[in-house]
Amino acid sequence: MYKYYHLLYELTKVSVYTVLHLEVLIYTVHRSQCVWYCCESINIYPTQVSVCTVLLIVSASAAPLTSNEVETRIVAVSKSKPELLSAAVSAADPDLLRVALTDADPDLLEIALTEATEALLKVALTRGVRPENLKVALTRSRPETLKTALTLSDANLLKTALEEANGELLATALLKADARILAVALTQSRPELLAVALQDATPENLEVALTPSGGRGKRSVYGPPRYYGYGGLYSPYYNPLPLRYYAY
Repeated sequence: MYKYYHLLYELTKVSVYTVLHLEVLIYTVHRSQCVWYCCESINIYPTQVSVCTVLLIVSASAAPLTSNEVETRIVAVSKSKPELLSAAVSAADPDLLRVALTDADPDLLEIALTEATEALLKVALTRGVRPENLKVALTRSRPETLKTALTLSDANLLKTALEEANGELLATALLKADARILAVALTQSRPELLAVALQDATPENLEVALTPSGGRGKRSVYGPPRYYGYGGLYSPYYNPLPLRYYAY
């Protein structure tokens, strides 16, 4: 029961707006009857508005919440930006919202609910996005790549990636890509070509495409190094005057 009390405690620290969406944020699958606990006359920070009733769904016979489900809901109701939480609970497809609140890494969910633009968060949570791809984005990203995708992307390209990408290739992109190159891919690509890259590439080649060479395998524009005279000079570009030997 501690985790439910802890969730209730967190709920006392957030806005009235959040409490009004409580039934979405603490969704529990019901198998039979459920018990409703209420906490009356709670003063809600920061508005200090007295709320008559806060309902917390707890059922002894329902499937219990996992620790991750509790953590994601705590993130949602205590760390979100109000406008992003509003976008999530008002515009999201219910099945996608359930994926986010059930499977997401809490740290990555926090990035989505604090760093994303409102428009791109709505794109990520709207009908048409593959639930498995949303799960990949919220569990197998690096923080900087997820932030890039949710702040800099062209909306149509983000939609293409989340709707059409192969899940493993999307994971490769979000785990391995250089954030600067990922930003280019999500702002400058043609949608149909981005879809091809995220469906047909091998993971190794996709990683090559999304990461800088770092000096590996680079060839000098001057060609292979050459050894010259004059005291052992060794240079890829130095081209001394040709030596001439005269007969005396």
